[in-house]
Amino acid sequence: MNKLPEPDAAGKKHSAKLCARIRRRIARGGGRISFAQFMEDALYAPELGYYAAGVAKFGADGDFTTAPQLGGVIARCLAVQCAEAFAELELTDGDLLEFGAGSGQLAADLLAAMDALNATPRRYLIVETSAALRERQRETIASRGYEERVRWLEHAPREFCGIVFANELLDAMPAARFEMNARGRACELGVCVDAAGNFAWSRGEELPEELQRRIKLHEEETGAALADGYRGEIGLRAEKWVRDTGARIKRGALLLLDYGYPRREFYHAERRDGTLMCHYRHFAHADPFFYPGLQDISAHIDFTAIRDAAHESGLATAGFASQGAFLLSLGALDVLAESHDNDGDLRGQIARAHEVRTLTMPQGMGELVKVIAFAKNCALNLRGFQLRDRSGRL
Repeated sequence: MNKLPEPDAAGKKHSAKLCARIRRRIARGGGRISFAQFMEDALYAPELGYYAAGVAKFGADGDFTTAPQLGGVIARCLAVQCAEAFAELELTDGDLLEFGAGSGQLAADLLAAMDALNATPRRYLIVETSAALRERQRETIASRGYEERVRWLEHAPREFCGIVFANELLDAMPAARFEMNARGRACELGVCVDAAGNFAWSRGEELPEELQRRIKLHEEETGAALADGYRGEIGLRAEKWVRDTGARIKRGALLLLDYGYPRREFYHAERRDGTLMCHYRHFAHADPFFYPGLQDISAHIDFTAIRDAAHESGLATAGFASQGAFLLSLGALDVLAESHDNDGDLRGQIARAHEVRTLTMPQGMGELVKVIAFAKNCALNLRGFQLRDRSGRL
């Protein structure tokens, strides 16, 4: 933690306003709130939360880098998959709907790549709740000449035909945290204010039986009980989002890229402090109480729970793979080969090679990020899962 750079005076003032808001909420809550509520305020409180305020978040000038910021490889591969899915769906009036478009870079690159494949979607829709991010997306997309082809929505449409996708969306949704007690029961882990006025963890009551059973099921499958003091997350908000989104899809596919594991690996005994991760000026650490409002907070995804939520809404699993296997199945190496066949731009070739390596190799994003796809009222044979489909591990 000593390595983290101090924010400037304006940043500290901004964080102090948000902290005061959260302290008032804790006081109204009788001295503690759930961690999910803390995460909600830290990320999305109007004008103060990390994603609600107009601060740089992505790329070299922000706090972390997502796959689209590395270059156009992921968009090229996604374009191939979307084009083939639209052809299989035989949807002449299908739309492409992106949730949480970040900087807008992926949307712009994806539209260009789909144009090159003569597979331009009827409409490109973006659901974005942050006004600051909507403006940044609009600027990015307009700079590429695509603004007239994109429509921004504050809420998802009630019914949808086409392809819904999201990149690193679910891990930024507020998650519940728990801590195991000596009786082998999971207790809610909340947030309080300590004697010095700082935010601190507070163990609360035992979780409802439904959530206790989820953890017990993991223990039975692995044969390993979680020890007293073990901490983990439950992504209830992400699961609800998948159920709601699946219910809105009339015919089409849902494609999600995110950090996470199947449940058998998610609550691993060696991962005793959970998967909570914060990013501040490209430093990764695990303290969500460090200057709230100035850093990203995320929790990995239990993809088994996501699958179960999807099935509840009528979706069927169409594939599950590491990002590396998914992109390689869709021709990531072909993109790399094309860059070598071009005009001899050595610097560009090196950058593209680095991008492909980061996206596909296990020591980069290749294994940490997973891709899961679902289909509704259709049968899809998605190329992205041909190299290695891990659906059986969910």
